[in-house]
Amino acid sequence: MFQHPSGVDLARRFVEVLNGHDGDAFEALLDPQVVLHTGRGPKHGRAAARAWLGGPGENLTSSIQIDCWESSDTKVLAGGTRFWRWVENGEVAEEHPYAAVWWLRNGLIIEWRAYDSIDAARVDFDSGS
Repeated sequence: MFQHPSGVDLARRFVEVLNGHDGDAFEALLDPQVVLHTGRGPKHGRAAARAWLGGPGENLTSSIQIDCWESSDTKVLAGGTRFWRWVENGEVAEEHPYAAVWWLRNGLIIEWRAYDSIDAARVDFDSGS
């Protein structure tokens, strides 16, 4: 019998493919009606999500390192650090706190939102929606 991956496994894979800019793997994690809440507004559907993912930057590239995970039946909360690195030498240019919440449905991600702090993310994680 087929079992969906755990919520944490799904969110962990999301971070891996986000860091690696793997469009095919990214789409495979997403519900067809996914909504990604990005800094440039919401992205609806797999095609918009893939376009948002893009590729590595020309001068700087971003990566996320997660230090803590928490999950419920339908959500995952993660906290860690986002690193911006210079492409030419890999040195860290900047780092910032990172947190995210993923909403899950039928073994896929239906919604995702990033936050500047774990406390802000926890508000959505702990809410009934």
